[in-house]
Amino acid sequence: MRAIRSLIAVLGQSARTIEQRSGVTNAQLFVLQLLADDVPHSINEIASLALTHQSAVSVIVSRLERAGLVRRTRSRADARRVDVSTTPVGRKIARKALPDAELRQLGASLGKILAERGTRPDEEPMMLFEPKARSRTTKTHPPR
Repeated sequence: MRAIRSLIAVLGQSARTIEQRSGVTNAQLFVLQLLADDVPHSINEIASLALTHQSAVSVIVSRLERAGLVRRTRSRADARRVDVSTTPVGRKIARKALPDAELRQLGASLGKILAERGTRPDEEPMMLFEPKARSRTTKTHPPR
């Protein structure tokens, strides 16, 4: 438990440092980094990538838009769809917030921890503190 508490404390301090360095919250930075490939995504696509609800993403995107870090545009392919993409300033923040060398080092370190715990890197993670799904068995009832 001590190691977990220490890890959470380190991650919290790292999050505060990143927020101070970038000027955006970690949730906002996460969305900026999802959009950093410069491919526009809908709110629903961002929510799916972030493993969260579209209403939460919508709030974050609205704040990023007010700050001039993302823009919403009507899709050329489907006028019903609104695409979200980063502005040049948003891309710059996403790149500078966590330098590639730090990101690679963090990813490698966390990968080692996960490997020691028997987690495969390609395994879909559960939401934080979500209980493991029980196997569902189909119960058959005798005819009446």
